[in-house]
Amino acid sequence: MEDGAECDIIINVGLFCCTKKPTETVSLPSESLIAQGGIKRRFFCMKIYEYYESYLVYILAKGRTEKTVREHKRFLDGPIFEAVGQKELVELRKVDTAIIESAARKYGEYGALRAIVTLRRLLNYIEDRGDQTPFSWRDLRLPKVPRRVVESLERGELEEVMESFDINTTIGLRTRVLYEFMFTAGLRISEALNIKRQDIDIEKKEIHIVNAKTKDQEIVYLTDRCLEWLKQYLDRRTDIYEYIFTSTYGRLTPCAARRNLKQFTKGLVIKKHLKPHLFRKTFTTTLLRQNVNIKDVQALSRHKSERTTLRYYAAVNLDSCKLEHQRVMNLFSNDTMLDNVEEKKYNEIMLKNVWEEKRKINEMRN
Repeated sequence: MEDGAECDIIINVGLFCCTKKPTETVSLPSESLIAQGGIKRRFFCMKIYEYYESYLVYILAKGRTEKTVREHKRFLDGPIFEAVGQKELVELRKVDTAIIESAARKYGEYGALRAIVTLRRLLNYIEDRGDQTPFSWRDLRLPKVPRRVVESLERGELEEVMESFDINTTIGLRTRVLYEFMFTAGLRISEALNIKRQDIDIEKKEIHIVNAKTKDQEIVYLTDRCLEWLKQYLDRRTDIYEYIFTSTYGRLTPCAARRNLKQFTKGLVIKKHLKPHLFRKTFTTTLLRQNVNIKDVQALSRHKSERTTLRYYAAVNLDSCKLEHQRVMNLFSNDTMLDNVEEKKYNEIMLKNVWEEKRKINEMRN
């Protein structure tokens, strides 16, 4: 094929199929076409935004959730496009990340970090499909951002929240059962709301769920207390919906669940952001504080790495930290003081013995 010739290249990625001109290519042509000078030159000179479409299709095909794909698209179409989207790939430089970070600050406290992470993954995708990039995606440094303080509910706070739900009403009882489920089994809100009657094995105290992130089939566990609340709730239900948590129109939505939590707890004086995910973090923190093995906590929390468990889910109780500090450091200090006293007594005895020996020697000489 000559340099100026036009042809249509059929690109098939996952469930998508589209036709593009060579200069508009959004996916890798075959190796035989790349070997020909015309296609190779235009392919390498693609603009950065021309990779967006195939990249989003790729991560969706790799099992990323639609929410994750939307987030990537938001940052690709936003700060990345604004800063470097119109540049050709060969023109991209590491220093361009400063412009991207500046453009991403309006996306919140962590906007700059998310924008650079998205760019790194885009460049990683470009490398994986065999294209040349000006530098490795690994060379891009992530911007430093404030580390979030991990929150969890203390035992008294958890009971205070649970007792705030008016169980004399169907909505209040439903809300109580929902957050009992989320705390007891460490569920995400979407996982809890997708539970159906047939998913619960009461005898084994197990629930079969679909992981909201990986889409894997998983098993989580319930307690006797949680099952007792569930029985009360199901006995009061008169509908025939298969979902456990329902409203007048079918399955309860995440927005309605958050709204109910806010309405019932608005009179509490707990100075923490009361949101559904806080119950999952309280679940993990409770296990860690009870000295459960970290690998078991990771498995029960359904994390791929224990680093995720410790970094994002292990909340610190500052009052407990102070008590532990006082206990250990005071004990150490007291032991040191006792050691010093014993050493001083020993030195006094040794000195007395030395003087006694000298006295005896002098007497013998006389």
